Amino acid sequence: MDAVSVIVKGLNRLLRENKSRFRSTFRQGQMYNNNSRGIPCKDKKGRKRPVPFDHGQDLMGAFRSVRFPGMTGQVTFDKWGQRIGTWSRQGGLIVETERRIQQVTKEKPGNKTRIVTSILREPDDGIPLFGNDRYEGYCAELAAEIAKIVGFDYIIRLVKDNKYGSRLDDGNWNGMVGELSRGPFMSLGISIMIKKPEKQKPGVFSFMDPLSYEIWLYVILAYVGVSVVLFVVSRFSPYEWQIEDSVNGPTFTNDFTILNSLWFALGAIMQQGCDISPRLVWTAGALLPVVNVVRPACHVCAGRRAVVPAGGGHSRARGHPPAGIFADPARTGSADASRPRRHAGINARASSSVGSRSISGRIVGGVWWFCTLILISSYTANLAAFLTVERMLTPIESADDLAKQTVIQYGTLSSGSTQNFFKKSEIPVYERMWTYMQSAQPSVFVDKTNEGVQRVRDSKGKYAFLLESTMNDYHNQLKPCNTMKVGGNLDSKGYGIATPLGSSLREPISVAVLQLRESGVLQKLHKKWWYDKGECGGENDAKSSKQSALTLSNVAGVFYILIGGLALSMITSVLEFVYKSRVETKRQKKTFSTSAVRTKAHMANRNSQDGENGGVASQSMPVHVSTSTVPIARSSAVSLV
Repeated sequence: MDAVSVIVKGLNRLLRENKSRFRSTFRQGQMYNNNSRGIPCKDKKGRKRPVPFDHGQDLMGAFRSVRFPGMTGQVTFDKWGQRIGTWSRQGGLIVETERRIQQVTKEKPGNKTRIVTSILREPDDGIPLFGNDRYEGYCAELAAEIAKIVGFDYIIRLVKDNKYGSRLDDGNWNGMVGELSRGPFMSLGISIMIKKPEKQKPGVFSFMDPLSYEIWLYVILAYVGVSVVLFVVSRFSPYEWQIEDSVNGPTFTNDFTILNSLWFALGAIMQQGCDISPRLVWTAGALLPVVNVVRPACHVCAGRRAVVPAGGGHSRARGHPPAGIFADPARTGSADASRPRRHAGINARASSSVGSRSISGRIVGGVWWFCTLILISSYTANLAAFLTVERMLTPIESADDLAKQTVIQYGTLSSGSTQNFFKKSEIPVYERMWTYMQSAQPSVFVDKTNEGVQRVRDSKGKYAFLLESTMNDYHNQLKPCNTMKVGGNLDSKGYGIATPLGSSLREPISVAVLQLRESGVLQKLHKKWWYDKGECGGENDAKSSKQSALTLSNVAGVFYILIGGLALSMITSVLEFVYKSRVETKRQKKTFSTSAVRTKAHMANRNSQDGENGGVASQSMPVHVSTSTVPIARSSAVSLV
């Protein structure tokens, strides 16, 4: 009963620390160990070589930490997992004698000169000089740090067969093999190396990239829809209609024509707003706004002018309103009433953010302003990232992507732990990858790591190399800097320091490795030999800081739109001029000719000069159009801007 309680309490403790700890072990009702189904006591060849359980060390640690009063007494374990003692009413407390599984030789680490074996390989070691100074690199500095902490002398000696070690058929091992320390000094796994894709050059209209084409389409549709709705509600609402007094009598007008509605909606998108232009007239010797006569400055015609009849020069000189404003023809005389007059405009502007006077129109404007606020804010927030960061589209992101396609070949070293991983794996994705690698022609396997890296560089993106993540990171920092690591590691393992069985250095080295890890020395060494001494700019590529400034290619489309808009406005102006001249000519029942256009242009020039001299040019066309110059009576007026 106590044994079951120990197991339950230990498992509960592990699951409280990490609920997904055993997720990779139990999959679809099956148990996996080291990516193999089940925990067989024999290997595939029938030899008794049981594979340790993935979570064995974690379970032992959890079981040793369990303490509770059980049916057999107080349940407590020592560091070796042995019961410390039992207690009963009859026998009392019985303490077990401490037993150790393995008796370690008690000798001082500093009594001998140790041999540190290594393999000459990038990025771990280099050469020249003599003794230990002949080698430099991560492993060389790691050995020096450990020797400093533990306190022993050592010499570095390369492995003769240049192998890390594997078990032979007779049970012996070659290369560097022993009992590994409890804690690895570096974690690694199988990773994918591909050729770095070419960086995309920014397009002419790259400033549109922050929003998808679908959103741009919806914005255009919303813009048109809001304009139409605003036009419709303004037609139905009585508050949008105004009465204007004119020489010909009162007229009803509505500011929100379809063109004005489009202009209003566009102003909201551009966050420019819309002003109101109250029309001012002379009355009783003072300037007062005409009741119910308000013209938005965003009017397509840039605001209409209040038409004021020009009176005699005497009254204008004295500052009185010109004769004829709201004047009764009977009081001013029949001659003045019947005589046609020219009119000059008086215009005053006042700023306001409201264009619509009806509640329905303001509701339309309010929701449209809110919509454009969110859109413009989102666009602005993403614009800098899209214009300053060069994006690379990688065809492969994970091992699943490799397994689902056959265009990009992939392979490993012809022998080694990486190949054995795929050969023995029972995970469906890795099984498919191994089947492909075996049948691929030409062969996707290489004899050396450098050959695989060079094949990636020469394949133009059609070959991916599967290798240990540490070697992947190192080669990615070598010129010509055209390889990269994609996705996460396919498995997880660690580099450890091997010692002979029963060596007195085993525990001191394990403690030293832990101290170096906790103090950050291992991380500093890794950064130094993988990135600081790299040839491609380190972990944080310095090239990114140089690309923070925008180039012309990023925003060329903006200038193209500006130039196109200016050209379109000039063409439109000419067409308006020609169209208006033709209409006026037809109205006067005159034949449109080149001479008429020339005469109108000449008259427009004279009117412009009159406006510069203090007068306001008349908006009406000349009564007669001919090749000769037509004299025009000028009337002074007041213009308030």
